[in-house]
Amino acid sequence: MKGSKSLERRGQERRTWPGDMPLELTLSEGTIDFLPQSFAVFGIDISSRGIGIHSPHPLNVSQLVGISVPSAVAEISVPLLAQVRWVKPTPKGSHRAGLYFLF
Repeated sequence: MKGSKSLERRGQERRTWPGDMPLELTLSEGTIDFLPQSFAVFGIDISSRGIGIHSPHPLNVSQLVGISVPSAVAEISVPLLAQVRWVKPTPKGSHRAGLYFLF
């Protein structure tokens, strides 16, 4: 549509991630040598199929990562496997990325 905002491509409802709840990201093998294997990232939003994050380190599109997502109902984290679908640098030097959950 001309003059309108871009259309949302996601089919699932997204929920805003609590800003003060960090996530732990674990990189798959064959990653860039100078990056730590695990580091904290911060969620932006989450759906049943994926999560948007801010990362202090660049990620590679198609890279497999493990992500520990805190449970809302118990004091545990749920480990999930995800694939990096897109990455964009931010003006502040971090990286925004979209991760797709692999079930």
